[in-house]
Amino acid sequence: MPEKAMVNVEGREPDIVEGETVNISDSSVRSVEANHVDMDRVSAMSVEGHTVNASMSAALVASGETLNITQGAAFVASGTETSLHASMASVAAGRTAHVDRSAVGLAAGGDVSLENSAALVVLGRNVTGSVTTLLDWKGALALALTAGGLWGLFSLFRKK
Repeated sequence: MPEKAMVNVEGREPDIVEGETVNISDSSVRSVEANHVDMDRVSAMSVEGHTVNASMSAALVASGETLNITQGAAFVASGTETSLHASMASVAAGRTAHVDRSAVGLAAGGDVSLENSAALVVLGRNVTGSVTTLLDWKGALALALTAGGLWGLFSLFRKK
């Protein structure tokens, strides 16, 4: 099937949307695949493209070379250059990850920049910015020791 150069979707619920450039607004889709994706007020299971721009949208998995999410949510946001602005994600990962006024469970990448954000875990070669974390290294160590101790205790009581 030939791929359409430009696909516009508004106010519908298509199953799969494919094209060179896809513009979606006020819709719900299962899968989006395109070179360039612009989403505004959209819910999607998976979004994949070279450049993905999502505004006030939600996705289970969003991936692309350049990924920008503004006032949205994603379970996994992964791209070479990943940016979250006033958004939330369980995982935000990329070669460069920029998180601005957002909440993430895990922020990971080569260069991670967090500005006025909250994160459970931050992993990166270079980490910059201001971030509020749930646990510092002492808290993480205490949690790991407690979990290990409980696991050991319960394994003693487990029947063989």
